[in-house]
Amino acid sequence: MARLDFDRWDYAATKLLLLVGLLGVPLVVVGLPLAAWAGGDALVWPAVLEEQARVTSPALRDGASAAWDGGAEVTLADASGTLWLLTLLPALVVAAAAPLVTGPLLGLVRTIQRGESFSDAAVRRLRVVGLTLLLAPWAHHALTGIANAAVLEEAFGQEFWFSVVIPAGTLAISALGLALGAVAEAFRQGARLRDDVEGLV
Repeated sequence: MARLDFDRWDYAATKLLLLVGLLGVPLVVVGLPLAAWAGGDALVWPAVLEEQARVTSPALRDGASAAWDGGAEVTLADASGTLWLLTLLPALVVAAAAPLVTGPLLGLVRTIQRGESFSDAAVRRLRVVGLTLLLAPWAHHALTGIANAAVLEEAFGQEFWFSVVIPAGTLAISALGLALGAVAEAFRQGARLRDDVEGLV
């Protein structure tokens, strides 16, 4: 029975995927909205609304439209610069988190490839990734709520409160961050054992 080894091609593919994430995620999540803003396009926002009736309400102001297709989508033809900036804030969190996750993971892959899995460098990288995954979703959720309320207030001409509903994705990613923190601790103990063994030789 053939062994399934992680060979150099697997390492190369992993590095390529992480590099694509490192460069591509900020470009997509921030670059595309900036291009739309600069091009004078309408602001399209996947709004968080609890009921379809609010979307089909005739209370929309001039220059605003809304559609419901299993979820709400609000379009503002003449959104202000302030509103554009507010809607960009959640994307900036993702863009900032991307290098904090993919960068250390790239370094971790190189460390593992050199046979130095249990090292202080690996522990630091895992902790950075874990902490980023723990905190970034909450920052993204908070800023998305603020932007969502601002867009809906502009579209409907009435005050909307910040949504306190926590998406399952936020909890799942934060749980993954905690799990990586536990993995980092295991790596730290492995590094300490390795140092103890080398000290006995």
